[in-house]
Amino acid sequence: MQRWAYYVALQKRKIWRVTKTQNDGRAEPVYSDFAKTSITRRCGNQAYQAADRQICAQCERAERLEADLDIARAPQSQATACQPEQQNAIRELRTGRAAAQAQLQPRQTRVQELQTQSDGDLPAPVK
Repeated sequence: MQRWAYYVALQKRKIWRVTKTQNDGRAEPVYSDFAKTSITRRCGNQAYQAADRQICAQCERAERLEADLDIARAPQSQATACQPEQQNAIRELRTGRAAAQAQLQPRQTRVQELQTQSDGDLPAPVK
């Protein structure tokens, strides 16, 4: 009776592993188990890489949205920064207007007095 030697060559990353057995019933399960593990590991790596790509894409999208939001907020920030200056200018204008009206009132009264006095010096209109 001739004895056969069965060799199962298994590659894990860059390392090869060889299993030698005299029993073909043992060689098949060793190879099958390795193949299942290898496929599972490969699928897991592919799933991890896909998830990593999705995370990177989402991060890039979030960065773009933040940049867009910063651009959109810039005019609002500028308006908010200018608002106190504008409010001060409005207050100054209102104060100036009130002062001008205070000066105008007595002058209008004086103009009316002079108008009445001037009208009194004129002869009556001819009919």
